[in-house]
Amino acid sequence: MTVLNDLAERLQIGFSRKIPLFYQSEAAECGLACVGMIAEYWGHKLNLTRLRSEMSVSLNGSTLSDLMTMAKKLDLSGRPLRVEVDDLANVANPCILHWDLNHFVVLVKVSRHYFYIHDPYIGRRRLSRAAFSQHFTGVILELTPIDSMAPMRHDIHQPTLRDVFGRPNGLIGSLAKIVALALVYEICVLGASFLPQVVIDHVVPSQDQSLLSLVIIGFGLLLLIRVGASALRAWTVMAVSASFNLQWRARVFQHMMHLPIPFFEKRNLGDIASRFDSLDVIESAITKQVVEALLDGMLAMGALAMLLGYDPKIAAIALGAMSVYFLLRQGFFARFRELNLEFILSSAKEKTYFLETVRSIQSIRLFGRTDNRAVRWQNLLVDERNADIRQQKLGIMFESMSTLIFGLEGLMIVWVGTAAALTGDLTVGMLIAALSFKDQFSTRVSGFIDTLFQLKMLSLHLERVGDVVLTEREEPEPQRSYVDVAHLSPSIRFEQVSYQYSDHEPRVIDNLSFEIHAGEAVALIGASGCGKTTVIKLMLGMLTPTQGQILIDGTPLSSLNLSEYRQRIGSVMQDDTLLSGSLEENISFFDLQVDAQRVRDVAAMADIRQHIEQLPMGYETLVGELGNTLSGGQKQRVLLARALYRQPDILIFDEATSHLDAQSEQHINTMIRDQAAITRVIVAHRPSTIDSADRVIDIAALNGISAQS
Repeated sequence: MTVLNDLAERLQIGFSRKIPLFYQSEAAECGLACVGMIAEYWGHKLNLTRLRSEMSVSLNGSTLSDLMTMAKKLDLSGRPLRVEVDDLANVANPCILHWDLNHFVVLVKVSRHYFYIHDPYIGRRRLSRAAFSQHFTGVILELTPIDSMAPMRHDIHQPTLRDVFGRPNGLIGSLAKIVALALVYEICVLGASFLPQVVIDHVVPSQDQSLLSLVIIGFGLLLLIRVGASALRAWTVMAVSASFNLQWRARVFQHMMHLPIPFFEKRNLGDIASRFDSLDVIESAITKQVVEALLDGMLAMGALAMLLGYDPKIAAIALGAMSVYFLLRQGFFARFRELNLEFILSSAKEKTYFLETVRSIQSIRLFGRTDNRAVRWQNLLVDERNADIRQQKLGIMFESMSTLIFGLEGLMIVWVGTAAALTGDLTVGMLIAALSFKDQFSTRVSGFIDTLFQLKMLSLHLERVGDVVLTEREEPEPQRSYVDVAHLSPSIRFEQVSYQYSDHEPRVIDNLSFEIHAGEAVALIGASGCGKTTVIKLMLGMLTPTQGQILIDGTPLSSLNLSEYRQRIGSVMQDDTLLSGSLEENISFFDLQVDAQRVRDVAAMADIRQHIEQLPMGYETLVGELGNTLSGGQKQRVLLARALYRQPDILIFDEATSHLDAQSEQHINTMIRDQAAITRVIVAHRPSTIDSADRVIDIAALNGISAQS
């Protein structure tokens, strides 16, 4: 009854506005999603992707003050309050609740026993008073429109198949071939329904043995054609599915590889992986379910036509059952979609936690937290299983109702059909054939309706894949002309550069100006958190300045093709890792045409060659993110060799030698200095590293004042 009550509540009978549900895609945008929900409730028509670009949120999340600032931009007035749980029934809904000290949700309504909320991370939730009290911190934010509010209308573009997959070559032809083979198969199935009528009404009364043989041979040939068509169709579906799944996955993966770095920094690993799983659902729908829907629809019409020919009353009963089934499917759809998304999100959380645990197994073991991690993972696994169970329970209830509908339909048709046979309107053979066609119609029409709603469910998966595909790539604009990077000198100048990670946070870099000359070695120093790594990311084009500009040999970085610009840079960042492969592959960064001599030369420059050549497998020694025999200092040397392999004009090191001893660091600095003029930018804290530079720039001291060094 709970499910039926939830369905009844969803009918929205009356004139009350519906509170939408926005799901967050980024790890820390729950506050933005909550503001978006309430803004749409008050008349705006918003798209969270567009809202995200206009009101960016960093990984640090949002405060209540930030939410009020966001709301003000949407012509909403905010009023923060501290209330007790018992007083929530008296506040204006919807409102935003502070949740678990690190999250925001929207309170939809309060009933006698339950609190209904929209959680942008989980979805719709109904909590008892006890459960609600465990999460609610006592702080709420009421948002109401100001008198002069002008409804905002975003151009809401729902992802389409063309957005996700483009124009796949040969898809229409392949689907046409599958449809043709399936049609032959289904015609044979439909034709087989006439066998009982022919035998009962013609062969048995005539007692003609030769006619019986002819009928059996004819229907036997029909069987052979059906088997052949079925096998060919299955083979074709297998080939088409494999081919297009490969094409589509490759296309989405290639697009993802060109997305801006902040896209990955703000999302969970498991969530990104789960979006790729949606591709399998979409591919299956296109190559199988679309064909099945077409066939089921055509054959249902054919079976209905035959029923009309036998007895219109039987056809009317079948149509009535179909209508009830369709309405039932429509009534359950929203809940099915909600539970499906809940399962996907639960699965993504479990996958993220699992991958994090495997990656951090050493720290977990050393701190004795294995049991704790195991329990928390099991809780996430239970949440995932419970989400799946909720889907299955709803499915069982729906199947029971549909079985009842078609069972009653069958009884009524037997009643009406038998009555017609008793009055002589139908022969016994016609009655049996009509019952066979009724079964065909019921099966086909229910399959057709099921497939329609499964295709409708694709919007959920398209939205998830669309979050990847519709995000703009970090690549040159085709129609724009860029300055040729090859002729630029490797000098770098910051001119009054400012940067903030979101509109609601203070600037990390404020009015920063300095210059690094070509061939110069410069150390960037300053207290931890002063913005040194942010400066490096700005140099690399990973971040775009909020104000000011970065010049390379006097040319704005924004005028350069970033891909070509980075080809001239070798970098070692704090969180760089080795990838699964050999040492040679890692040093060359999996170059398709490896220069073996250059690999050895840069290994010598990074003071790692001797160690590698002493290994049993030498440069073919396998390493990876999790398993290898290299020490921290040796890993850094391999990463340094990787940066040097591409023969860069600019070297950027962010704590790249922090694990090296002073002698090794001095050797590497000497080897690099002896090369052709390379501009070096070094972020460091160790005095020996700082002393190796020609010049020192104190980032903390330069923030907000003119360049000095």
